[in-house]
Amino acid sequence: MEVTIIIKSLNEQDNIAKAIQSALKAIKSMNGEVVLADSLSTDKTIQIAKKYPIRIVQLKNPEDRSCGMGAQLGYLYSKGDYVYILDGDMEIDKDFIAEGIKKLKSEKDLAGVAGIINEMTESNIIFRRRKRGIGSQVNQERYAGKLMMGGLYKRSAIQKVGYFSNPNLHAYEESDLAIRLNAAGYKLKRLPIPMIKHYGDAVNTLEVVKNRWKSRYLWGCGELLRYHIGKPTFFRAVKEMKLYILLLFWWIFLLISLILFTHFPFILKAQLSLTLLFLLLFLLKKRSMTEFLFSIFSWNITAIGLICGFFKESKDINRKIGAVRIK
Repeated sequence: MEVTIIIKSLNEQDNIAKAIQSALKAIKSMNGEVVLADSLSTDKTIQIAKKYPIRIVQLKNPEDRSCGMGAQLGYLYSKGDYVYILDGDMEIDKDFIAEGIKKLKSEKDLAGVAGIINEMTESNIIFRRRKRGIGSQVNQERYAGKLMMGGLYKRSAIQKVGYFSNPNLHAYEESDLAIRLNAAGYKLKRLPIPMIKHYGDAVNTLEVVKNRWKSRYLWGCGELLRYHIGKPTFFRAVKEMKLYILLLFWWIFLLISLILFTHFPFILKAQLSLTLLFLLLFLLKKRSMTEFLFSIFSWNITAIGLICGFFKESKDINRKIGAVRIK
């Protein structure tokens, strides 16, 4: 089997048909397969998916749901020499897989490739940022530290770094894979060709943040950091999370400054002065009060999520995943 497209889903009845159809078109001229890894959808996702010539596997336990779990479940049921991970609310470009495989075959130390991301939703700040962020403006082929929003990987490279996706992670599973691949000497690239269209939920910004907290998505950074403790990859994980770690140290230092204020008032004054200067410069850079305020809010709630995820007990990543094959 040359290639597997893994589609991970949870209640994607409005988008799953488009995702599956696009995946089937992308592998039409090659020896490939599509595997739907479903996290116990309660809507019509499975009913719709059964109409297509694909393999369908589903989790048994809703408590196992996570971004990392869906990808790893699909990988365990895949057979392709190349593996692509696609979310259930995305469409993959019909030419990307063929072009991606061609590039991966041409470079021995290249483990994965991604392309241009077309964000179709603009109803909130998060998706508007993504529309102009990573993967949206790619004019030339370039090396990437990580591949976000999907990517095509060599199975041989994945096998050398242990597993595809950490099932304990509620987010940052692609960052985790990139950390392990980079540490093993592999490289990643983003190509100047269309890869996916993403149809995110058309809800407001606060609703997205609320859903991400409820699903523990915001805990992913802490879960990632905890997993890499004691491993050669730990400092790579720290680098990935440096913004939120620095913010936590800022809060700790502020607390210490308040405690010592009576005897050393200049410490607190210096910290607040530097913070005010930073915020002013950051506001000038953003040129938008809304963007500025959301950034500060987002950093802080993610830092809280880092603490929660870091202290959350992790399960053995090599444990048997409770799942059933539906088709």
